[in-house]
Amino acid sequence: MKSWQALLGIVRGEPETRFGPYTKQLTSVILVLQHDLWYQRIGEPSELDDHVVRVKSWSEAWSILDPWDATKYTAHGMLLEPARIVNRLIDADSGRRGWWQSACELLHETVEIEPPPSESAWSAEKVALTIDYPDDLIHHLLKEIIVQDLTDCTFFREQFPWLAYGYLPCGWDGAWPAGKPRVY
Repeated sequence: MKSWQALLGIVRGEPETRFGPYTKQLTSVILVLQHDLWYQRIGEPSELDDHVVRVKSWSEAWSILDPWDATKYTAHGMLLEPARIVNRLIDADSGRRGWWQSACELLHETVEIEPPPSESAWSAEKVALTIDYPDDLIHHLLKEIIVQDLTDCTFFREQFPWLAYGYLPCGWDGAWPAGKPRVY
């Protein structure tokens, strides 16, 4: 599995204008996500398993949503502190926010973000949250790339290879930044 640095460096010749100095990295994310690997390796072992806490079921993966812990996660299941960092920095700069909005538009024009499977016993609210989860994760990833020169937060970039290779990053075990990512 390639690192997030390698995945974000696959585009080399793109002119750096569309999304400011982050054009190549943002375009790399979009290109990687166009490969149809959504959730294909769920539950399979990885050479990086020693660096994460592996969850063993969809119910365990979605325990970040039900019951929702508002002190740790956003309503959509993003780890609260990294989400606050990137949201605050994007909201503070209209130019960066414009790059992010443009990147999101291109993402949605060119990538079909697959929702994870749901179970019939789940409430309509939980199903809706699981559908929104990958979209929200990718939007935070794009934000983090755009504000990388303003923060040392790499949380969403570190989640990206798992998603790109067919796994589901699903929360955090421990108090961030200590601890480990949870992956299904």
